[in-house]
Amino acid sequence: MSAAGPADQAPPWSADHLRLHRQLRRQPDLLPAGAPLLLSVSGGQDSMAMTGLLADLRRLHGWSLTLWHGDHGWRPESGRQARELAAWAAGEGLHLVLERALPPPPCEDQARRWRYRRLAEVAALRGMGHVVTGHTATDRA
Repeated sequence: MSAAGPADQAPPWSADHLRLHRQLRRQPDLLPAGAPLLLSVSGGQDSMAMTGLLADLRRLHGWSLTLWHGDHGWRPESGRQARELAAWAAGEGLHLVLERALPPPPCEDQARRWRYRRLAEVAALRGMGHVVTGHTATDRA
């Protein structure tokens, strides 16, 4: 009998996994099977939950996942957090594209525009027709 490692085991299945899986079966055009997906990740709870769910479900839907993180450079620790996110992604076997806004956007509205413009450009360059972002129900953006 061999000891199965984490890569050999199916990921944990939750009610959220089931709900998303069923929704995608009902509406397959949302995230088509086999599609390359570009996921916008901030490192916050919303994007990390989204990333975890999609990473767990990718074996059933055949997606390839690429993560993208945009560092606005607003906080002194943002570069360190971006590197930590990159290390986490590498540990999970996920490719992460890191970009830093230069110069830093002066306000949230311009930061959001920069993020979405860069996501669209990266998706187009890589032939990805689906960009996925995660937001909590209380996100006002």
